[in-house]
Amino acid sequence: MRRNLTFSILICFILVFSLSGCQKGVNGVEEFKKALEENNIEFTSEEIEGEDSFIRGKREAFAIGEERVFVHQFPNTKRAAAYTGKFDLGGCSIGDCQISWAGYPHFYQKWNIIVQYVGESDEVAAILENILGAEFSGYYAVGNKSHPKSEPPSQAQVTDSPDGKYRAEAYGINTNITAGGLYPYEGIRVVDSGSGDIIWNMEPGYYVVNFVWSQDSRYLGIYYEARIWGESIVFDTIDRKVIQLPGLDAISPNFGDSAKPHDDRPDPYFKIVGWENNDTVAIDFRWSLESGEYFVGAYSFNMKTNHIKALQR
Repeated sequence: MRRNLTFSILICFILVFSLSGCQKGVNGVEEFKKALEENNIEFTSEEIEGEDSFIRGKREAFAIGEERVFVHQFPNTKRAAAYTGKFDLGGCSIGDCQISWAGYPHFYQKWNIIVQYVGESDEVAAILENILGAEFSGYYAVGNKSHPKSEPPSQAQVTDSPDGKYRAEAYGINTNITAGGLYPYEGIRVVDSGSGDIIWNMEPGYYVVNFVWSQDSRYLGIYYEARIWGESIVFDTIDRKVIQLPGLDAISPNFGDSAKPHDDRPDPYFKIVGWENNDTVAIDFRWSLESGEYFVGAYSFNMKTNHIKALQR
């Protein structure tokens, strides 16, 4: 009797362990492919090298008709679900990044994946919702029921200086390049508002651009972001020159070996977040470590003295 009881307990343990193991090892990408096939949806897919600059995780691109859908895979369902907390309801802000998409954003989460679709196909959005459930962030999440049939709104960005003499612009859309459905600006420029003359211009314009003016309007802080890095510069409207700010090579050695950037993918982001006074800019930064975690910090930089000061955040 005791041997039979022991054997029964062992069988139950094996069954429970096997079932829990299957649940833990769910592969959302494969589940998504299987669901598309079961719904007779034609598609092709390919893995993409590297991570997206806005959404962490291994990526795979799907073509459904003429539309592109990106699947971001996380280690497990819990991590994927937790990451949804970084998104605003409309899908135009992920963490600290404000994003101007080249279409209408839609984000879905199921299994250990987050699925991203930027476009205006009601049919594709319906396919994704049928498989993945309602989007947690994006164009439908804010209450819209269908896409307008006109072109997506322009992503042009304009910020006037406090004294009104200058205008900072991120203009145009470069449709020849894309990353995850996002198109870069054609260029960035500073315009004399009175004469309309362009006093400084930079091309290309990158995917994300933010402007921060000093209160006296002399300096313009410019943050721009590529796919896996972001950096900041300052434009001096009086001397008409660009001031380079300390970046990864200058800042990371100050924090020792524990803050050593990843050799292959440091993914550095140095973002101007404001001005402490008319001459001193504040920068938040982060980079990837060998462990895969981020090292984060902040510093200030004075335009006249070049003095760097660590900041507490």
